[in-house]
Amino acid sequence: LIRQFELEYPNYYNLKYNLKTLEIDELQALITSKTCLISYYISAENIYIFAINSKQFELQVLPLTSKNELHDLIKKYIRAIKMIKRRDFIRLSSEIHEYLILPIQHCFDEIEQLIVIPDAELFFLPFETLLTQKTDLKTPYKQLPYLNRDFSLSYHYSVTLMADSISKDMLAVQETKSFAGFAPIYTEELSLSTTKKLKETAENQSYEHLLHSETEINYIADLFQKKGKPYQCFLHQEATIKNFLQATEEYKFVLVAAHGFLDKQRPEMSGIVFAKPKKEGEKGNERHLFYIADAYNLKLDVDLVVLSCCESGIGKVRKGEGMIAMNRGFL
Repeated sequence: LIRQFELEYPNYYNLKYNLKTLEIDELQALITSKTCLISYYISAENIYIFAINSKQFELQVLPLTSKNELHDLIKKYIRAIKMIKRRDFIRLSSEIHEYLILPIQHCFDEIEQLIVIPDAELFFLPFETLLTQKTDLKTPYKQLPYLNRDFSLSYHYSVTLMADSISKDMLAVQETKSFAGFAPIYTEELSLSTTKKLKETAENQSYEHLLHSETEINYIADLFQKKGKPYQCFLHQEATIKNFLQATEEYKFVLVAAHGFLDKQRPEMSGIVFAKPKKEGEKGNERHLFYIADAYNLKLDVDLVVLSCCESGIGKVRKGEGMIAMNRGFL
C-alpha cells in the first residue's frame, strides 16, 4: 500500500513516509555561497543552534536557566510589538538577537541571505525585527538597525522540505504566464454561517470590506505590465477558489489579498475566505472557504505564492511537526 502511495500520490508519500535526511555536504551543495541556514532545536535544558553555509558547519549549545525562559522572553517581545512599546521593543529585540543570532554571527561573512528553521515558540518570532546592535531607547522605529537591513530572510519547516523545494526549482520549466492576483474585496456582505461546521470554524463572522486589497493587486500587476510580462487580476466575485486552483497550475507568481481566519484549537480548520461563486451550486465551485487541507492537495507549479491574509502564518505548534499554519500546505 505504501508503495502504491509513493507511485500514485508522491506528494503525500514524501510528506508522510519519506524520512530520508540530508548529509551536511549534500546540504552545502544545495545552498549558494551567499546563503546561511540557521536551524534551532529547543530541549528542556538547552537550545541548539545549527549554522550551515557552503563552507562551514557550526553547532552552539546554550543552556536555558529555566523551562520557560525563552518562551517568556518572546512573549514579552511580541506584546511590545503589538502594543507599540518602543522602549521595551528595543531592549528585548537586542537581548533576543544576542541570544539567538550573535553566537553564530561569525558564520555570516560574505552572507546575504539567512534561511531560518525555527522550533517551538521561535515560530512566533519575526527574526527580521531583531536589532543587530545596542541602540538608544529613543531611536525612531525607521532608524533602528534591523536584521533585515543586513540580510534577506526566509523561513522553512525543515531541511528536508527546503531541499525538496530547491530541487523542484532546479527542475522547473519556465512558464509563459507570470502573475495572478486575487482580491475578493467583499463589497457584498459575506457571512460564514452557511453550515454548522463553518459556524464553528469561523465563529459566524461577517467580514469587513478590504477596499485597499484591490489597490494592492493592481499595483503589483502594473509592475508586471511595465516589464511586458503577462498578468491577470481576479477581483470581487472573480476571486473564487475555482480560479485560484487553476492559477496555481499556470502562473509563476500568485498573490492572494483576502481575509484569513485561525482556529487555534483545530488549526487544520483555519483558512482563507475567497469570493462566493456567481453561480451557487455549480459543481466544483460551491465553496468560498479554502482550508489548510485544500492547500496540501494543490498541484503547485509556481515560483512564489504570497498570502497577504491575516493569521496565515501563525497556528498551533506541535512537537515534531512545527507550526501548523495556512502557509505550510503551500510548501
